[in-house]
Order: sequence, then C-alpha cells, then structure tokens
Amino acid sequence: MYVIAFANPKGGTGKTTSALLLAEQLATTNARVGMLDCDPNQNLVSWQEQRKAGGRAMPFTVHARPAEDELVEMIDSLDDTYDFLIVDLEGTAAQIVTFALSRSDFCLIPFEPTPMETRQAARAVKLIESTGRMIRQTIPYALLMTRTNAAFQT
Repeated sequence: MYVIAFANPKGGTGKTTSALLLAEQLATTNARVGMLDCDPNQNLVSWQEQRKAGGRAMPFTVHARPAEDELVEMIDSLDDTYDFLIVDLEGTAAQIVTFALSRSDFCLIPFEPTPMETRQAARAVKLIESTGRMIRQTIPYALLMTRTNAAFQT
C-alpha cells in the first residue's frame, strides 16, 4: 500500500479538498483507495455520511481518526486492503502528524501562494525532514499550490 499524506500546520490550506480530489482520481483507475481522516473536524467522515444518506455510491472508504497512539497500528493493519491510503492530517504540528508521516511514502503540502502560507509550508517541510531523520528514511514530499489565479503562470 502506498501512503500519501497531506500536511501543513496551518488550517484552511486545501488539505482536505486536495486529498479528496486525489482519492477520487485514483479511484477512477480502479485502484483500491482508502482515506484516513485525521482532522479533528472529520470533514471527510461527514462527507461520507452525507453521501451514504443520499443513497450515493462511495468511490472509496473513509476511516475516522483513530486515537493518537493507535494510528501507526491502524495504518499498518490496512496494508493489504488498499493500493493507496490517502491521509488527511490536521492543521497543527501535533504528534499524530509525526506518527502519520512516519508511515508515509509521499507527502503533499498544499498552500496558497501568500507569504504567510509559504512560511507555514516551510514549517511542514522541516517537520517532514525531521521525521525522516527520526525514522532514518527520507520521506519524499512536494509543495502543492492551491487556490491559484488562472491568470498567473505557476
């Protein structure tokens, strides 16, 4: 299973929306996709409940946030279930974020192209790199610009 985490210590950067869009696109390729909603607001869980209540099919399964000390075990237990696990992290630098990063194969850092959000994205990079040093592995990552103006070439 390939684990992709969406991380940024700032809230409102587009982590949940970006994670949802990636999961939906992967599901269209017939990949087995799971999502792990680690945000305390549980927006993905709510989305899944609304969809089910409306009788609409689910393109993938959303798992609710586990207890912090159960996260690593939960990710490991899903290994044979999915081809991809998309992890939507909370907008803080909490320990649960470090745990999730330690099990990630790739991390995307969504941010808006503003000075404040760029500083927070840099904090996310430092967290990913320090987690990689902690587990003695490089965690690949990329910056993902969100809410960009179509008039500007990125």
